[in-house]
Amino acid sequence: FGTTADERAGGGHGASARDLVDALADLDAEVVATLPADRRRDLGPVPANVRLVDRVPLHALAPTCAAVIDHGGWGTVLTALTAGAPQVVVPTWFDNPLVGRRLAEQGAAVALDQGADAAAVAAATRRLLAEPSFGANGARLRAEIGAMPPPCEIVEPLADLAGAR
Repeated sequence: FGTTADERAGGGHGASARDLVDALADLDAEVVATLPADRRRDLGPVPANVRLVDRVPLHALAPTCAAVIDHGGWGTVLTALTAGAPQVVVPTWFDNPLVGRRLAEQGAAVALDQGADAAAVAAATRRLLAEPSFGANGARLRAEIGAMPPPCEIVEPLADLAGAR
């Protein structure tokens, strides 16, 4: 759920890491949960399809993911989108619900309510993996992002435009 969201929410998102890994135990996919060492130790044994790892840069992990479960923070959402990964968004605060809804409107996510339980997250994840439209829309958004000019190409025209006003 992201470093900042985890710290802000005190590790509580409605569903505990234990509940989530248990709810995803029968998923025919490898579940990678990024948790710091103390949280991994506290979790104890996990289902066979779950791999616990320390914090990993999302830009390195996302391209290997068929889906990402996240909190809806801009950094996480955009990083997953640049990999084309559809998302289950479980918002934690501020604009996260809006980000999740907007991504769902684009067909690249299932947006849940803040504090959604593990069963809801697991059901949304199964839906995301079962319905090809989510992956197709994730790939479409990835292509749209890739077609955008980099910031270095638009700074000067934007500054000129602002100066002309």
